[in-house]
Amino acid sequence: MKKLVFLTTIIALFLCSCAKTTTTELTAEQKATIEKEVRDQYDGLVSTLNQLDINPWYEYWSQDQFISMNSGVNYFPKLSVWTDSVSYWLSKRERQQVELVEVHANALTSELVILISKANWDVMFKSEEHLIFRAVVSLLWKKEETGWKIIAGHESWQPIEETIRHIVLCY
Repeated sequence: MKKLVFLTTIIALFLCSCAKTTTTELTAEQKATIEKEVRDQYDGLVSTLNQLDINPWYEYWSQDQFISMNSGVNYFPKLSVWTDSVSYWLSKRERQQVELVEVHANALTSELVILISKANWDVMFKSEEHLIFRAVVSLLWKKEETGWKIIAGHESWQPIEETIRHIVLCY
């Protein structure tokens, strides 16, 4: 029995070492082009957030291959649940301005890009509450027939200290 397990292991290792994976390395030019395409898409997404309009915002998300989104400690396993949450929060806002501080896109393959950004958000709620916070977002973009779409992501945020002081002093 030990000989059979040993022989099976040796054969498996041999077959694995013989198997060739065909990965196509992207040239620097291809990578730069892909990363610019995704960055342009992301700029469009941020623009829709500044307009508080859920309809064009929704178009940046994969309708068929959405995996999940995490926001703070909240987990959204379905696009519809994520969209409902964003729609609710946008409806509570009078205005907002998202200012991108840093954006880094990295083409993993010709069809997958990870984009990480840092932004400052200035939000005025209809309740007249004013909140300024920093946010960091990581988004996984996939090339689909209709263009680059977000399939997964995570966002975290933290109020900027002056805002916290202002809120504390007001109460």
